[in-house]
Amino acid sequence: MFVYAVEKNYHYNNHSQTLDYTKLNLTFTGRYYFDNEKLFYSIIKNENRNKSKQKDAADFLMKSKDYMKILRAELR
Repeated sequence: MFVYAVEKNYHYNNHSQTLDYTKLNLTFTGRYYFDNEKLFYSIIKNENRNKSKQKDAADFLMKSKDYMKILRAELR
């Protein structure tokens, strides 16, 4: 299984000290590769998130199982 995760946040304008809701900044990208429900490789572009990659991977696996149940129910 492959998971591609992206996170974007609103741009913070230092001059006005407000969020600019018209612009999004890419703050995180992650690629997670699983085999038999085990994370075997990841590419993470945000060093702060690299610390939580095992927890993120576990969350992705749990959510993917939930989504598969929903999809299978819809196909019936």
